[in-house]
Amino acid sequence: MLAGAVAVAIPAAILATATPANAYAPTAGAAEIILEANTQTDLAANALASGWWGHETSTHNKATFLGLNTSGTTLAAVLAKIGPDANAGNLNVAFVQNPSISNVRPTIAAGETVGQAYTWFDGSTFGSSYSGNTADTDYVDTISTDASYNAWVNAGSPVVGYDSNLTPIDAAAPGAPASGTHALGKSILNNWASGTNIGLIFYVSNTTASNGEPVVLAGADGKAEAAYVPLTTAALPADHSQDPAAGKSAAYDSIRTSAGYIDTTVGDRTAASAVTSNVASPAAQGAAVTFSTTVTDTDNGNAPVTAGTVTFKDGASTLGTATPNASGVASLPVSTLSSGSHSISATYAGPTTGLHLAGSTAAPEAYTIQGANTTTVVAVNPNANNDTSTNVTLTAHAFKTGDAAQTTIPGHVTFIGHRSGSATTTVLGSNIPTDASGVASVVVNFATADPTWTVEADFTPTDGVNYQASIDTSAPFAVTAPANPPQVSVGNVTADIPAGTMTLSTPYTSSNPLNVGTLTQNSDPTTGFSGSTTFGNIAIVDTLAGDLPWTLTAQSSNLTGGTTGTGVINAQNVGITGMSAAQAPTGGVATFFPIAAASPAIEPGVVGTLGLAGLPAKTIAHTAHGVGSWNLGGTLTVNAPADTPAGHYAGTVTFTLTAQ
Repeated sequence: MLAGAVAVAIPAAILATATPANAYAPTAGAAEIILEANTQTDLAANALASGWWGHETSTHNKATFLGLNTSGTTLAAVLAKIGPDANAGNLNVAFVQNPSISNVRPTIAAGETVGQAYTWFDGSTFGSSYSGNTADTDYVDTISTDASYNAWVNAGSPVVGYDSNLTPIDAAAPGAPASGTHALGKSILNNWASGTNIGLIFYVSNTTASNGEPVVLAGADGKAEAAYVPLTTAALPADHSQDPAAGKSAAYDSIRTSAGYIDTTVGDRTAASAVTSNVASPAAQGAAVTFSTTVTDTDNGNAPVTAGTVTFKDGASTLGTATPNASGVASLPVSTLSSGSHSISATYAGPTTGLHLAGSTAAPEAYTIQGANTTTVVAVNPNANNDTSTNVTLTAHAFKTGDAAQTTIPGHVTFIGHRSGSATTTVLGSNIPTDASGVASVVVNFATADPTWTVEADFTPTDGVNYQASIDTSAPFAVTAPANPPQVSVGNVTADIPAGTMTLSTPYTSSNPLNVGTLTQNSDPTTGFSGSTTFGNIAIVDTLAGDLPWTLTAQSSNLTGGTTGTGVINAQNVGITGMSAAQAPTGGVATFFPIAAASPAIEPGVVGTLGLAGLPAKTIAHTAHGVGSWNLGGTLTVNAPADTPAGHYAGTVTFTLTAQ
């Protein structure tokens, strides 16, 4: 209802809001609307995060006051953020659903009233309070629309009251009948469904219309001077735990669908710095690492934030929580990270009392925990009296460092030989797997006599996440020249391999051609004719030395003839598909390449490389190992345009076999 109108019907004008929020302001900065209980201080420390209209605090009997957060500043400075015309005496209240800048600061025409500019409004102003009671008819405040307000005015502005079902009644009329169509509006306790996203708006008004409805003042940009705070409505809980009228029925609860409010935004914005650690990555397994982030208030000169909670996570798993200290630093010591890669994140959540701060998430830190240290022990057997003719066995045993049981760790070992004074190393065994006992071994012969050999064993665990690699270079080894070195005489041996041949033959000649037969007219006669026939006995005999690869290609000429002798079927209309080997050498494998005839058929004289036409000739078969006898076959297709003259046509297909 409007200020001063039917004052007897409303115990006190109320203004619904919640925790301080980043309200929109036409100037720089944010005018923070705060909701307080019982008294108005305009201090962030007394702001509420949620509550019940006119029934605040644990006793549910305190009034709800609307204020503006003036902590660290002045009221005049905050009002200036709403608009140049705003003052403590001209801020009025309206409501919209799903608030945004566009519906909070709409373009205002001259003389436009609050009911025309916004969806709902009441008679509350800055500093008003909502006061409720425990009666079934407790309605706290009336919310009007433009239509309901005008209906009420046209009805003579009757006194409005409410019955136990929150139905508006004519309180001063005999029998207090329901108001019907001229009801002023609905109670704030049931004007919205539970869970509705609404925006409570402070708008500036210095005048009223002829019906007493406030006129919205526009700024220099033609838009309303306004600020807002988003809220989510809440119903009384079924267990009456916050019901000011304890013991009421379930119906009492269900009627009051918007009896409470929850702040859906926040006041000051915060920033959490990137996560850091006091131990450099990668860290040893079991290391005590402290992860930290610094939380600052970006709306307050990046001052340290000392309230709220920071939750540290490893990926999706929570590691623990911490509260920022006086410097805004939240730290969490952790010593339980497993071996491998981790992504450590920190998310700040503001406090639920006092000035509500926005949550923020720090940039995660990529962190690695090394696997357990391993120990590798290398040995040479025998390790004495060896000469260049002796075979020796090199062994390496790998196990977890400090493990008395020397538990087996699967992996691979590379043995490397070093000689003093030589920069050259000799790989004696590469990537040798460990056996069931965790031992890798290889038998080698040292071809170079040298008393300064040292054998190195490089162990690489299969599980590179939980275990680290290790090296042992502690196996010195002396190799002498044999007392009676073997005598060597080299004899020359020669042999010749014949070059071999490769032949290709086909049974089809001018006197014995491959006959496709009479082409069949296609179901759509305009597309011409088509015919196919199978062929075989493309014989390849390959005796070339080296078992070389070969490639078989095919190229067609135009087919000529017809009853006039001048007809032509374009070579692009000839294709070979379905190739296979009826005979192949043992283990011989060939790859075949289908070459489809052009479809629709190409007219004579049109140059192109479709089908078997043009150069280079089309590859129809290939093998990597060609030696032996092959017998190949497939399907040959001929297409012809619809305007091809009738008659007999002939041409050639040239097969070419090339060794590579």
